[in-house]
Amino acid sequence: MVTCKQIQSEMKKIILSIILGLSFLSFAGKCYGQFNTTADASHDSLTFNADTAYTFSNTIKNVGQDSIYINWHIDFLSSSVPIGWSVAPCDNDNCYGYVSTTHMSNKIAPDSIALWTVKIDPTGGGIGTAWVTERMIDNNGDSSRAVVFILTKSTTGVSKTMLPVDDVVLYPNPAKNDVNIIFNGSLNIHSVAIYNLIGKVVAVFKTAGNSANLNIENLPSGIYFLRMMDANSNVVTTRKFTKG
Repeated sequence: MVTCKQIQSEMKKIILSIILGLSFLSFAGKCYGQFNTTADASHDSLTFNADTAYTFSNTIKNVGQDSIYINWHIDFLSSSVPIGWSVAPCDNDNCYGYVSTTHMSNKIAPDSIALWTVKIDPTGGGIGTAWVTERMIDNNGDSSRAVVFILTKSTTGVSKTMLPVDDVVLYPNPAKNDVNIIFNGSLNIHSVAIYNLIGKVVAVFKTAGNSANLNIENLPSGIYFLRMMDANSNVVTTRKFTKG
C-alpha cells in the first residue's frame, strides 16, 4: 500500500526533475557572445607637408564559445567632424558612409579576429579635430564596446589618436618625467589632480582643450591616481599610473 509520504516524495522527485530539465535547457540555449576590441589604445603622431587621410585599424576578437555578429553604428551625439572632412567606417563585410545607421557585420567565429577600420580624410576642409565614436554590441547582447578615433589637423601637420572604450588615453605608463592624457572633449574635463596611495593630493594641473601634459619629474617612484574633474570640481573619471 502506497502511503501519503511516499506519494509526496515521488512528486517532489518529479518536480525537481522538471526544474533541473528546464535549467539545463536554459543553460544549453545560452549563447556566449563575448568580444574584445584592440586591448591597448594607440597614440602616434604624424606630420605631413600636405593634407593626408588616415585609416584607423581596430581588431575585434571573439573570446566567447559561439559565433557572433556585431551590430555597430556611429554615435553622432559623441562625434564631431569639421565641415569638409569625410569619414568612411568599415566592418569585416563592407564600408559605409558617415551615417548613424546600425550595420551588422559578417559572422566572427570563436577565437577569431575581425578587422574594423575608420578612414578620416581632412583634405576637403580646414584645420580642426575630428572625433568619431563607434559603438558595438554582439547579436546576443552579451558584450558592448565603444571606441573613439581622433584626427587633428593643425598648421603644423596632422596627428592621429585612437581612444579606448572610456574615451581617455594615458601614456606612457609606467612614466618617468611626464604623463600625457588625451580625452573626449564631451567629458568637459577642466583639471587633473594626482593623488598618492594614501589619498593625498600631490599635484594639480589645468587641461588645455582635450589634452594635458603632467610633469611628474619631482614625484617619488610609486603608484598614483589621476582624478579628472569638470569645471565644478566634480570627478569625471579616474586613472592609475606608475611613476618609475
